[in-house]
Amino acid sequence: MADEFDVIVPYSFQDYTTAIQAKRVCIKDSSAPNDYVISGMPTEEWMVPFVKCDTLRCRDDPKKEAREYYCEYNVLAVAPEEDGDQGIAKDRVQEFEDFVYARYPQLDNSTLLPGNYPFIKVFNSSQEMERYVKSGDYGTTGFPKIAAGVVFSSPTDKKEYAYTILTNSTNYNNPEEAGRPAVTTSPPTDQSFATFSKEDRGCIPEGGVAYQGRFEDSCTPIHL
Repeated sequence: MADEFDVIVPYSFQDYTTAIQAKRVCIKDSSAPNDYVISGMPTEEWMVPFVKCDTLRCRDDPKKEAREYYCEYNVLAVAPEEDGDQGIAKDRVQEFEDFVYARYPQLDNSTLLPGNYPFIKVFNSSQEMERYVKSGDYGTTGFPKIAAGVVFSSPTDKKEYAYTILTNSTNYNNPEEAGRPAVTTSPPTDQSFATFSKEDRGCIPEGGVAYQGRFEDSCTPIHL
């Protein structure tokens, strides 16, 4: 069967930046005359955590630019592991921020990005990041949501890069697909692996969640 050989190529970070800059407009859904789609955004299997759009809001006024009114743009959070860390971890946070803006200068251009906040949000510690997402202001004006977080810790060897990647798994990347899957990193980043196995089951949605796409049973949906 052809499905046994299906593979999915993850978006690169360059793909993410392109998606952030893209124009978004409401378009009539040819398969459902009373509904809309937002240009360039499939309602299933959307893989850009920094951009979320709600097609249902197009019904309010389809002539409005969706990018400005019906989409939200989330930030990349970075922090050292411990509050007050003055060691390698703090340096790595600054180096990482500098690298991202140097490698993708369009992310540092306010004329290309929606919202009045920087793409990277730096916290003093992972604890501060956690308090931020639990705050009642989270997601309101001036308090953008976090798409993903990178927390650096200070290794004993300066040549090592010790970090943890935190993901926001709530409804994945589409408001319409509002489920709460249990997401884990798969394959794990702290050990070597020989291959991607089609038997991998890194994140299996549990308990009445919405349909998450044809690769919902695997965080690494690569079939060999």
